[in-house]
Amino acid sequence: MTHNPPNWAERFLQWYCNPDLLEEIEGDIYELFDRRLEDRGEKFAKRRFAWDVIRFCRWSNIKRTKSINQRSNSIPMLSNYLKSGFRNMSRYWVTSSVNVFGLAIALGTLLTLFMFIDTTRNMDNYHVKADRTYQLLNYVNSEGQSELWGDSPLELGPALLDNHSQVEDMFRIEFASASVKFDDKVFNESIIFSDPGFLNLLDYPILLGNRNTLSNKDHIIISYNMAEKYFDLEDPVGKLVNLKFSNGQVKSFTVGAVLDQYSYNTSMRFNFILPIAHLEEIATDKTLDWGYFTDATFVLLKESANPGELIAQLDSYVATQNNFDPEWEIESFDLMPLTTLSRHNHEIRGSVAGGSHPAGQIALGVVAILLTVLACLNYMNISIASSTKRLKEIALRKVIGSSRQSIAIQFLVENSLQVLFALIVGALIGYFLFMPGLNTILPFTIPFQFTTVQTTIIFFVALLIGVGVLSSLYPSLYVSKFQPVSIFKGNTRFGTKNIFSKILLTFQLAFAFITVVGCFIFTDNAIYQKQQSWGYDGEDVISVSLSDPAQYHVLEEYANTSPLVADFVGSASQMTMNYDIQVVSQLESEIKTAVFAADAQFPQLMHMQLAVGDWINAELDPESNDQVLINEQFVKKMNWENPIGQKLTLNDQKYSVVGVIGDFQYSTWFAYDQMLPAMIRVAPEKDYSFAIFKSSAGNMDQLDAELKEEWLKIAPNDPYDRVIQANAYDQLYTEMDGNIMVISVISFIAIILAALGLFGLLSFNIQSRLKEFSVRKILGASSKQIIKVASKQYFWIVGIGFAIGAPLGYLSINNMIQSVFPNPKPTGALPFILSIILMLLALALSIVGQLMKASNVNPVRNLRNE
Repeated sequence: MTHNPPNWAERFLQWYCNPDLLEEIEGDIYELFDRRLEDRGEKFAKRRFAWDVIRFCRWSNIKRTKSINQRSNSIPMLSNYLKSGFRNMSRYWVTSSVNVFGLAIALGTLLTLFMFIDTTRNMDNYHVKADRTYQLLNYVNSEGQSELWGDSPLELGPALLDNHSQVEDMFRIEFASASVKFDDKVFNESIIFSDPGFLNLLDYPILLGNRNTLSNKDHIIISYNMAEKYFDLEDPVGKLVNLKFSNGQVKSFTVGAVLDQYSYNTSMRFNFILPIAHLEEIATDKTLDWGYFTDATFVLLKESANPGELIAQLDSYVATQNNFDPEWEIESFDLMPLTTLSRHNHEIRGSVAGGSHPAGQIALGVVAILLTVLACLNYMNISIASSTKRLKEIALRKVIGSSRQSIAIQFLVENSLQVLFALIVGALIGYFLFMPGLNTILPFTIPFQFTTVQTTIIFFVALLIGVGVLSSLYPSLYVSKFQPVSIFKGNTRFGTKNIFSKILLTFQLAFAFITVVGCFIFTDNAIYQKQQSWGYDGEDVISVSLSDPAQYHVLEEYANTSPLVADFVGSASQMTMNYDIQVVSQLESEIKTAVFAADAQFPQLMHMQLAVGDWINAELDPESNDQVLINEQFVKKMNWENPIGQKLTLNDQKYSVVGVIGDFQYSTWFAYDQMLPAMIRVAPEKDYSFAIFKSSAGNMDQLDAELKEEWLKIAPNDPYDRVIQANAYDQLYTEMDGNIMVISVISFIAIILAALGLFGLLSFNIQSRLKEFSVRKILGASSKQIIKVASKQYFWIVGIGFAIGAPLGYLSINNMIQSVFPNPKPTGALPFILSIILMLLALALSIVGQLMKASNVNPVRNLRNE
């Protein structure tokens, strides 16, 4: 009976063992197998044979794909390829420059946008305890829908700290405003009240002072910007500042600490932080119990704590809060990690964290990747077309013994070298051009870096490998496949049909048309929105904020005697602030309304348009005047045919409609901030918060200067806080211009890439058809006819790209416009005409050189081998 070693062990040995050593090793272990078989039996011999096979699996015995001699030549060979790459980049500098520039623009865009996305997705991650810090949120049922709110009962935070072992610390945030005075500098500022745990949970760096400042009731923390504003960056620690609150109270605080400049990835930025112990003294008109909601509460959980358990325990506080405030009934409480808070701020009403909508981040990421892929495809086409100049070099190398693999590696190294240059140039473009441009439209400044070193390394390595392989692999393999005989005979064919390349070019052109058409439509709409009437005349109107009712009478006397003032009224509301969103009812109907309270003459001063009825009677006593004006949208919501005389109820007070005014703008035009129905009622003098002036024509600046001087006389300790109504929407216009700039830049890049794509494909096509053009020229074809033959098929590609891209551009941008502007401008033919003209000009400039090359072809040079 024959006994053999295990088959799997034999096959494994043959698979891994170096062929030069295999025979010797097999002889030794087979000899050992026979001895053990005779001495110890079959099972023992097989087990030891398998162990011997495994034991011989050492580095010195493993099969090599390259000899030591080959390995020793790899470094000089790589060095030679790099030198060849530099020489060819210098020799064919036009093609190389086009390749590098096209790829660099796309990579610069990719780097800039992904750094922005990385920043917005990693807000607040630098806080050491960020992964254990959570904000308390609550769900409220509003008109049948569940709304997520960022505020929480004032007493909930301390209750959790005292009664739940999972909670290590907590702090609350309560926003307020105050006029801050130091020496002769007085300004209105936004402030917050907070607990001592504020700087325990949040690692804001301290520039000067003590982190425990909030434990001292009479101390205050200020930001770096406020230290610069009030103290000119001199050491403010220990100095006194006076704060005058909205209720008229004035308190002095000692500066205990100065925060260093906020990190760029900070979603919550505060100027003045006061101990929350002062809140009860300031909010004298409110009861600080479970019914009082503070703007935010954050808790720090212990390392072993389970957030889910605490969320379940929060249900016990729902009934407690609802008993104190039945009108604001909470459904449930929830926790949201600080690390994700800025990503969800659009979902939270009254969010204290800033952030951008994730849909915008996704859109920017997709656009950046798409532009990079298009640039890589352009690179492939241009690289293949330019390689025709090196066919004889390829043939000669193959004749003297080079393999296809070595030639492919050479071209891969050379192309990867250009990709590396493109990445460097792209990074420079992003650093010096794209990122500064993006920062001009952002509320904070993003540095040209990723948030972590690990992200930076991973991204750049992945980008270099990914783009290098995508751009370089196919051209290298394609060029290396040609045979020397075909090259020397001149029979080499560069895929004259190029169906795939034409499809890709059509896709590029369609994408370019999408962005260009969208850019023109959005720009046209933005200009249209800027030209729309506000529903009132804001020119020459200035509103001065009052901190004391007595100030109104002094300013009234000034207005009555100054030739600079054409009209003057007092108001509790201003066109863009201090109006109330309240529920106005009539019988069973209730409607959310923007309620303005002002002098009876306020609508006439603002030159509002009276559509139906009369103005409010200014002769009636303001304390008892029940006449109101409503806007046209209010009438539509109530479905009234005759609104005059209708009776309304607001806060248990009865009002009578005497007139209807045209709709007017009191907020932005963004659709997510839609205009509500509006009502104007009369406010008594004691409620006035603003003195509103209408200057005589051309005297606005002089009136502003005189009012500032007058204010210093009557209220030297209060800031001169005024709003020039004509500038009320400047921020909105700036945001519009920023959006236009982003869309325009993307469109510009898409046009460049489309033009380079056409340039690459046409170059490829012309290079492969030089003999055809030579024959046509010999047979009498003119330069014009040759240009027509060379470019005819591309007119169809441009036409198909327009037919696909223009409608998609219209549909995509129209959906966005409908969601942004409530009254968009109807789209006409002009944006489509302008886009096709612009694209044709850009494409014509990109290919004129190649078409001239085709028309000036030299038949003798191209046909001498035939």
